[in-house]
Amino acid sequence: LSLTAPLSHNISLAPELLFTMKGTTDKVLVYFADRGPPNPTGTSRISYIEVPILVRLSFGSWAFRPFVTAGPEVAFKVGCNFTVSGIDPFLDGKFGCSQATLAAESGVKSTDMGAMVGAGLSSGRVSVSVRYDLSLTNSSLDIYGAYSKNRAIMAVVGVTP
Repeated sequence: LSLTAPLSHNISLAPELLFTMKGTTDKVLVYFADRGPPNPTGTSRISYIEVPILVRLSFGSWAFRPFVTAGPEVAFKVGCNFTVSGIDPFLDGKFGCSQATLAAESGVKSTDMGAMVGAGLSSGRVSVSVRYDLSLTNSSLDIYGAYSKNRAIMAVVGVTP
């Protein structure tokens, strides 16, 4: 959902409401004294409602108008899960955020703030763009005390009614 408010002929303000899913797959550091180190994998999937406030700069007046966007965004966590495999048949499986963080105090944070930049083309009522979303805050803390930040590349297609 997006709203574009023209500020001048080529510049507009574009607040949006987006549903995004971000995640990662990593090797999980686990060591069993009696069996040696296994080779487990952990996958996280975090769902967010994102609210970017973008400034859009359009170029030219051709049938296909190129544009660039940039601005801050805030994201609110609406769900997440972690899948672990390769440790042990009794420990492998899918877990919710609070279960998977085990001893971590904060786990996956409920909000994330960042910056978004992108470029695209618009023609009539249709626009297509590619964006890069970079978190500026630590979004999660694992059981070893390591922080992580979200990054995402997005493809966005917009249709104006």
